[in-house]
Amino acid sequence: MDTEKTVLVRGLNYNFHKDRLPGCAGIATEEQQTHGKSTDHQTGDSPNTEQRRHQDNNNIQKDATMKLLDLFDPSMFLHVQAMIYTIEQINNSTFLPGIKLGYEIYDSCSNVITALQATQRFLSKFNSSDSRIEVHCNYTKYNPTVKAVIGGYYSEISIIVARLLNLYLIPQVSYGSTAETLSDKAKFASFLRTVPNVNHQTNAITKLLQHLNWKRVAVIASDDAYGRAGLNSFISHTARRNICVEFHELIPILKGEYQNAKINATAEMIIKSTVRVILAFVRSSEINKLFTILIQQNISKIWIASNVWSNSQEIASINNIEKIGTILGFTFKGGKIPNFKDYLKKLHSYPSDADKIIKDYINFLNRRDETKPAWKNSNSQRNKSQECYQIVEIFYEPGIYGVYLAVKAIAYALQEMFNCTQGNCNQNFHFPPWQLLNELKNVRFKTDGEQFEFDSSGDFSNGYDIIKWKMENGSTQFINVGNYDVKKQMIAFCRNLAKDQ
Repeated sequence: MDTEKTVLVRGLNYNFHKDRLPGCAGIATEEQQTHGKSTDHQTGDSPNTEQRRHQDNNNIQKDATMKLLDLFDPSMFLHVQAMIYTIEQINNSTFLPGIKLGYEIYDSCSNVITALQATQRFLSKFNSSDSRIEVHCNYTKYNPTVKAVIGGYYSEISIIVARLLNLYLIPQVSYGSTAETLSDKAKFASFLRTVPNVNHQTNAITKLLQHLNWKRVAVIASDDAYGRAGLNSFISHTARRNICVEFHELIPILKGEYQNAKINATAEMIIKSTVRVILAFVRSSEINKLFTILIQQNISKIWIASNVWSNSQEIASINNIEKIGTILGFTFKGGKIPNFKDYLKKLHSYPSDADKIIKDYINFLNRRDETKPAWKNSNSQRNKSQECYQIVEIFYEPGIYGVYLAVKAIAYALQEMFNCTQGNCNQNFHFPPWQLLNELKNVRFKTDGEQFEFDSSGDFSNGYDIIKWKMENGSTQFINVGNYDVKKQMIAFCRNLAKDQ
């Protein structure tokens, strides 16, 4: 008799489609949301297969498909693959004997309402037949189906979701949300993250400015939780370090006439200003529009990119991007995920054909701009596994390591809670999620030669890498030029940046 039981872990807020507005849940590329190996131990709702059949039967026209491909974000696809891969590695090992981790993955479409709709699915009572959400005055004994949530990426999403999950004390582990307010455990008791809060990044940026003797800067930021937090934190640091912020602007995140007008006005301010250095806490779609305008006007500046767009291939692929000037960026400190690239090579053997989306996406980019060497040869007769493997080579994405750490942390917490010793685990799944949260807060393990643990604020502050964009053979390369140690609050450089300015 098979005695294996399944713990359900949900992945939330994997934003496959860049910066889309409400209503994107019914998009044609639904299969992207749950690409991965279909296994007997997977539990929970499957993707909307009825919708997919309906879409297939309607024979969506190729031009519509191309529009969807243009919205596809390969970096987020890699985040999902990192989650699936790490879960399957645990399930296929003896790490949790007799226990399998199940998962469901939802696309928040970068929209808080869509994210909340997905979150509500997580709250039904364990083993209930009708997926009800029960109302109680006290949820300390409530036993929901979901034991942990991974995500989201943007702070704007995580803050709203965390307020709801906090009511049930369901642990939420983000791999990208950096807003400082999320470190406040009085407000967000069940929220943890595998990245530092933004205050560390702004401190590092001001130290970089001091090191290079740049005393006048401008700042642009997204008008959301992440952008406002970054802006306010940066201004507080500069006030103490004699750095002048000449002007700062907030860019609306909702697309439309108001956003376009604001971006145009910001571009005019940059064109007229004599400031050389500009810090940008914005999303890729917003900086894309701004850079397009400035390149047309032959405006060259020194740009400091926050982690959100510092390694964006979307921005790196803008025509004549080298004319925008020098770009330095901060990325989360990455690490190695053992055999992850080999996993990507084998995606073609899975029943799902979602990896075809990657092939089509690369081919589409080739057709859109065949002059970009970064994508050369992607139309050759290679198999799908090579196309999927190519994604890791093309997209410098340290963020996937944060996803890997999130899954590992949950697994280690479960191992401790189930008292897994000598090949056996206690398999009583009738437990409230706050018990898992308590174990998560205290989890410790080593990975890639580094000790992992959450601090008292629920953050993992392992630091940042500093990168410089460099054009080589017609394509943009992200060159590591230094790093920032959060604990020591020190920047170390492996290259002389000043000589290139």
